[in-house]
Amino acid sequence: MNDRRSFIGLTGMAALGGLTPCIVRAADEANRQNQVIGLTFHGAAGRVSGSMVLAKLPDTMVLVDCGSFYDEGGDASALNAGMPAEVLDVSLLLLTHAHADHVGRIFLLFERGFKGAIAATEPTLNLLRVMLIMGARYSDNSQRLWIWSKRKDAPKSRIEVFTLHWHSACRWAKAIREDNKQHATGSWRELKQQIRRSKADASPCKVCAGLEVEPIMARCKSFTAGKPFQIGKGTTCTATEAGHLPGSVSFHLASEFPVGRKHSVLFSGDLGPKQPLLQQGFVKAPAADTVVVECTYGAAKPKGNRDIDLAHFRSQLISHLKRGAVVWIPCFALDRTEKVLMQIELALRAHGSELSRLPEVFVPSPSANDFHDLYRNGGAGWGLRPEYLDLTGRARKGDESGFLSRMPKEAQEFLDALKARDMELAGFPDPASLSTAAMRSLEGNIILTTSGMISEAFSEELFKPLARRESTAVFLVGYQDPQSTGGKLRAAEKDGKRLLEIEGEQVEIRAAVENFSGFSGHANAAEIDEWLAVHGKDSQIFLVHGEPNNLRERQQDLSAQGWRQVTIPQYQQSFQL
Repeated sequence: MNDRRSFIGLTGMAALGGLTPCIVRAADEANRQNQVIGLTFHGAAGRVSGSMVLAKLPDTMVLVDCGSFYDEGGDASALNAGMPAEVLDVSLLLLTHAHADHVGRIFLLFERGFKGAIAATEPTLNLLRVMLIMGARYSDNSQRLWIWSKRKDAPKSRIEVFTLHWHSACRWAKAIREDNKQHATGSWRELKQQIRRSKADASPCKVCAGLEVEPIMARCKSFTAGKPFQIGKGTTCTATEAGHLPGSVSFHLASEFPVGRKHSVLFSGDLGPKQPLLQQGFVKAPAADTVVVECTYGAAKPKGNRDIDLAHFRSQLISHLKRGAVVWIPCFALDRTEKVLMQIELALRAHGSELSRLPEVFVPSPSANDFHDLYRNGGAGWGLRPEYLDLTGRARKGDESGFLSRMPKEAQEFLDALKARDMELAGFPDPASLSTAAMRSLEGNIILTTSGMISEAFSEELFKPLARRESTAVFLVGYQDPQSTGGKLRAAEKDGKRLLEIEGEQVEIRAAVENFSGFSGHANAAEIDEWLAVHGKDSQIFLVHGEPNNLRERQQDLSAQGWRQVTIPQYQQSFQL
């Protein structure tokens, strides 16, 4: 390790972790003499997001996950812009799964000079590519030199959309004539606003994003769960299925020191429920001396029957469709969309004949479509249940995927008119004249969008008129961050009304808002207890990836069960094992 980088990183950990620099230096010296294992928690410590743990092993260092932070305390931007210097020297990044709070800082890691490799299961690497391309296209953290081709004669009555390029090797960027080349420097958000002011719209180039992602993917290698592999000279790593996403795993690191001492560390990753909706459940990992447990729900035990909740989802879906409602379901593009699609299919198979017509299902998120293709084409390593893959006699309307990736023509024309009005473009009809036809084209149909709902793509323009209508139903299918639209909807009811601020305006929400908990991809406390049962009560437990109150409740719960060492690490705190 570079001495200066090591000193800066370790003294920083000491200040933030309550350790004195001299103690850390002494501990690091012990590690160099192959006597101890060190763990430093660079994320998901005292909070849910930002999973990243540095593990110092007998003769090497590895990083477990490299996730982005969500805005849980207003500090996400600053945290996501930082990368501890010491992690740049690790030889290997192990990925438990492909959610953003576990992989979202990989770009920054490489930008800062990471030279190691990435290891994950094949399904995780397939999903990772889509996640990285999405991140590369819409990142607000990167200041780029953008170029695009501006046509001299823009088409009338149509919003001009510029494809923005930034990678020098992009074949489309190379094809732009010099006399027609436009350029600007800034973040994606800044440039989008600039182009909007010039009465056009913009889309980041997918080819440029792919070119940016390829060098990262070239440093990736896959492994198979259940087959041990070697890390350095003294550590054996065994991955076991975690049941959270296809390819998600826990990591068991068994280290043996030259002096004969042995110590094992287990990283749970996000554990799924015992019987996930789409795939096989978790596999119990080998016992370990130290266990890092992600516990999203804290000490929460099952509050109801999942099958009953899902049956209620299907029943309410049919009920709202019968009255001609627009059913809007905001959900994560990765995995949650697939679970919802499966339940829609089950509902329509059982009760579709009760409807005057089968609904259209709209999934306009490009990333959700890419993830769907991976799920549908996944092989044996994806562990998907046969009933999910069986679409014989599918009831859902749509293309080969069973849904439509574009909104209805009438809705799109309404959205274009709204956008043109904001840009002060001539030649477009008044949006008010298109509103009735747009709303009618959505009645009796289902829309699945990303969780952002208001702040993502077309949704901000469409949600406001739909939210004001009693003929709309919003289905919240799982945890909603308090700062998200779903979280605000849950908390918005006051004096019998739901008021929500949208773009500075207080909007009365007349839409029906339904809540469902059966779609969770996380194990509850009872299931985690079962997963932990192979370990002795003397094993040291670290609790991460949870809200502060949930972590404290879980700590008290495990201590009451007889676990003797249960610790909630703080951000950038170090421990010697």
